[in-house]
Amino acid sequence: MYLKILLKTLILNLKSQMDYKVNFFGDFILTICYYIFTISIFKIIFSYSNSFKGWTFQDFYLSFLVFISINFILETISDSLYEFFENLFSGKIDTYLCKPLNLSFIVLFSYLQPLKFIFSIIFISYLYYYIIINNLFLSISHTIFFSASFIVYIIISICFTFIFHSLNIFSDKNLYIGYYQYHIMQLCFIPPNAYGQNIFKFLFITAPFILCSSVPIFILTHQKTYLLYYSFIPMFIMIIISIYILKSYKKLLKSFGG
Repeated sequence: MYLKILLKTLILNLKSQMDYKVNFFGDFILTICYYIFTISIFKIIFSYSNSFKGWTFQDFYLSFLVFISINFILETISDSLYEFFENLFSGKIDTYLCKPLNLSFIVLFSYLQPLKFIFSIIFISYLYYYIIINNLFLSISHTIFFSASFIVYIIISICFTFIFHSLNIFSDKNLYIGYYQYHIMQLCFIPPNAYGQNIFKFLFITAPFILCSSVPIFILTHQKTYLLYYSFIPMFIMIIISIYILKSYKKLLKSFGG
């Protein structure tokens, strides 16, 4: 049933987005121009040095592709999250009380942006193509470790997005959370070694979303596969916090329904 609703939601949202082709593709072109400009700046910086804190331009480029892929995945569900917390903040939650669907499904998938998801698939495909043509996968197990870490940090990023949006409930004003979240996650462009070992360990547990694109590349190019095992700890912590918050909202909605 949920899969059927999800497919219908994707089709309807796709038709809705295609009604405003100029706006969407204009936004996409500007976003790509911004990414190209960012890459150009770092290309100039790395032209003066082969590496920075053990981070080469190739490491940065791969990390950048991971970041873009994750960012488009987050943008796929961002409207759904924003709409839910916007309604919750303003008290307009009657639509959620009337829908006979699981709350987590509504929160994540009610306003999906299918074109953003398509773009994330394109960038993920290009990421793997770039890795393969440069022979960066040393073995099948190495491929599995990288892919698993990529999935882990996608989950961490989604949970962080949900948790971060929920902070709007505790603020006096309805803040544009997505703007702040995007700039916080851009900290992942900083080479992990630049933090120092102790700070890196602290961020790894308390703020893993800042390392969402650098840790998979650490595993890929620096063969630090042990980081994958440790990554499950912050992932489960983020999942538990997200589930707790979601259950709190379910109780809140039931109290309004009564």
